[in-house]
Amino acid sequence: MQKENIHIVFGRVGRKTLIDSNVIDVNKSQILSFDDILNTGPACDINANEDIQKRINWLQKVYGANPIPPVEQDLKSIEAIIKNVHNINRVFIWTGYCASEMISTARVVYHLSKFEKPISIANFNTPVRSIHGDIIYPKALYQTATFQVKDIFNQFELIDKNRLEDYISLWEEVKSGNGELWIYDKNGQINVEKTDYFDSHLLSHCNENFQKAARVIGETLVDTDFNVGDSYLNWRLKQLSLNGKIETQGKLIEIRDYEVKKITTANTRYKKLPGQ
Repeated sequence: MQKENIHIVFGRVGRKTLIDSNVIDVNKSQILSFDDILNTGPACDINANEDIQKRINWLQKVYGANPIPPVEQDLKSIEAIIKNVHNINRVFIWTGYCASEMISTARVVYHLSKFEKPISIANFNTPVRSIHGDIIYPKALYQTATFQVKDIFNQFELIDKNRLEDYISLWEEVKSGNGELWIYDKNGQINVEKTDYFDSHLLSHCNENFQKAARVIGETLVDTDFNVGDSYLNWRLKQLSLNGKIETQGKLIEIRDYEVKKITTANTRYKKLPGQ
């Protein structure tokens, strides 16, 4: 039986980008997409039912019941890799410079390290040309155009012992349960932060007039280098409202369902009048 290569990507956009690029032969390679956003919420691993349910409950509390979080599907993919490990030739992981992808990679590497299979990691320090000919550095596959994928693929790096140990240590730290928000900083480090870490950024983009929550969240995404998704920031913005830090109008559901504004000093004084 011919051994196959495994390509691990993150998210539907990453999977579609790789397939549409025609860089790999899909008849000789298997593409696995990991979709769980691991830098938010409590961590879990295979064969840890209590932690798995704890993560699912947290995600449903924060993001809502629909769609069902892909927690268990990602874990099944890891179990499938382990079960089929002797038929694997090489593993390619399209890891970008974002906390979620690096943590997900760390979890996979943690399990694969026991089998001494060659693992290669994408190098998104690779310069590529834009459609206009400019040199750019996409930080992950989801930011990469299909015609640029080949350049990234040609710069994959075989993971060495030191890097392997770094990933193992990262996963051990994350799964220890000491945090629910992990941020990739400007120094290339992944640090744990409090869940309200982005609240000050959200507040800084609110003003004294009502504006769409989507606008505030969009500006915060750019301001914070897309460290988390809009769904997480939507949760935090709604928490700010529930805690009386901002005023809102509309239904606190999705980012286009409501508007937000600062609570002015005048409004604050009025709310504190005796008998009110």
